[in-house]
Amino acid sequence: MFWRDREREIKDQNGGPPCGQVRVLIVGDSGVGKTSLVHLIIKGSSITRPPQTIGCTVGVKHITYGNSGSSSSSIKGDSERDFFIELWDVSGHERYKDCRSLFYSQINGVIFVHDLSQRRTKTSLQKWASEIAATGTFSAPLSSGGPWWSSCPLYCCL
Repeated sequence: MFWRDREREIKDQNGGPPCGQVRVLIVGDSGVGKTSLVHLIIKGSSITRPPQTIGCTVGVKHITYGNSGSSSSSIKGDSERDFFIELWDVSGHERYKDCRSLFYSQINGVIFVHDLSQRRTKTSLQKWASEIAATGTFSAPLSSGGPWWSSCPLYCCL
C-alpha cells in the first residue's frame, strides 16, 4: 500500500510515469558485512559497528535511471524513470533459517556477500543459492527450462 501511494506522489510531482520497485536480496553468512554494504549503498558512507540483523531489515534508495535529454532541463526526459530499490538484508544467523523464506518473494536480484578472510563463507554461498531457489519467487521473467539464476541478476561481493 505504501508503494502505490508513493508511486502516485512521484507521478504527480514529476508528471511522468510512476516509480518502479526493485527488490534485491542481500544474503550470506552472519558477520560477512551485509549490513555494512546496505548502509554504504543507501547512505553513501561506511558504518563502524553495524548492529546484528534480526530476521531481516529493508533499506530503500530512490534513484532515477536512464538518459536525460538535457542536463540543464529540470524536467525528466522520456527515457528516465524513477525506481525505489529495496535492499533486503537477510540475517545470516542460523536461528533465523526457518523463517528466512518469508523474505524470498518477488525477487528481482540477489547479492551474495562473503568474507575473504573466512573461506567457509564463500563455500556456503551455494547453500544460500539452493535455499533461495527452493523457496523464492522471482519477478524477473524466467527462461523456460533454465535455472532460476539464468534471468535473476546475481552479484557476489567480497
